[in-house]
Amino acid sequence: MKKILILFVVLFSLISVERLHTVEDTEQICELLLKNVDAMASGAEIIIGPFCIQTDRTCFVDYDGFFVRGYRQYF
Repeated sequence: MKKILILFVVLFSLISVERLHTVEDTEQICELLLKNVDAMASGAEIIIGPFCIQTDRTCFVDYDGFFVRGYRQYF
C-alpha cells in the first residue's frame, strides 16, 4: 500500500509540473499574439501604386521621399 501511495504522489507531482510548464508556454504565446495584433493595428501600412514604367516620358511619384521616374500606368 505504501508503494502505491508513493507512486501516486510521484505521478501527481510529475503531472503538476508538466501542467505548470504548459500554462507558462500558453502565457508566452498569448503575449506574443497580443504584440503582433498591436503591431498590425498601429497603422503602419505599405501602399503601392500608381505604377510607373521606365520610358522616355517622365512621371515623378513621391512616396515619402521615394521618386519613381517613368510612364504612369492605370490598372
